[in-house]
Amino acid sequence: MVEPQTLVERKEVGRQARTRAKRALHREIGNTVRDPVDLLRANSAGRVEALVPLRYGRMAVSPFTFFRGSATWYARRS
Repeated sequence: MVEPQTLVERKEVGRQARTRAKRALHREIGNTVRDPVDLLRANSAGRVEALVPLRYGRMAVSPFTFFRGSATWYARRS
């Protein structure tokens, strides 16, 4: 397959992909209902208990540090 070069070609490829993978089908991929607090608690199991609050404090500084510290939330599929 030749890679699309122009913006119009890339948009058309995207439209075609959307007909094959509708958003409604995404829920069949896996569990999309995830409780971030439960996932963070599970991820903290086995860590040094005294350092967990420090980790959460660092995550609370900004959206960037939260998302950086909660990568498990995005990596977890079930």
